[in-house]
Amino acid sequence: MPQMMPLKWLILMNFSIMLLIILISFIFFFYLPSTKYYCKLNKNMFNYSNKNMWIWKW
Repeated sequence: MPQMMPLKWLILMNFSIMLLIILISFIFFFYLPSTKYYCKLNKNMFNYSNKNMWIWKW
C-alpha cells in the first residue's frame, strides 16, 4: 500500500499539468482575440476568428 502512493501522486500531478495546459490554451484562444491589443496586432485574423468563435463559444 505505501508503495502505490507515489504512483498515485504522479498520475494526479500529470493530470493536473494536462488540465493546466488545456486551460492556458483556452485562454489563448478565447481571451486573447477579444483584447484590443490582439485585434490591433492583426485585424484580418481577428475578423476571421470572430465568425468562428460564436460557433465554438455557444
